[in-house]
Amino acid sequence: MAEKKAIEKIVDELAKIGRELEEEKEKLINSEIENAKKRVSAMYDPLLKKIESVVKEIVDSGDANKVVKLVCYENLGFCCGLEKECPFRDIVLLALGIDKEEYKDLKEKFGEMLVTEEGRKRLKEFFSNIEK
Repeated sequence: MAEKKAIEKIVDELAKIGRELEEEKEKLINSEIENAKKRVSAMYDPLLKKIESVVKEIVDSGDANKVVKLVCYENLGFCCGLEKECPFRDIVLLALGIDKEEYKDLKEKFGEMLVTEEGRKRLKEFFSNIEK
């Protein structure tokens, strides 16, 4: 009987040590995560501030041609749809005064034009008039 109690006491102590080790592991992991966040922040915050100032300067210029160059392919027609997050697209839309609903409608119309012969013809005419 005494042996059984001694074994139970050892098992309880081992369980307690296991819980303490688990708590220490969690603390270490959380500490490492926080340290990593600080390192990443220290590396990227200055870069993000620089990007922000350049973007602000372009947007403040009011030049639509410069503003549109902030997006991929320098053309809103080739930007992703609203289901994807894109800060550059959103900045350009804001700068041009286009709300997201209007953007969605324009993207749909543009897409429809690309898949029909008549739509492609209208686009070619439109762009040939612009080039003149």
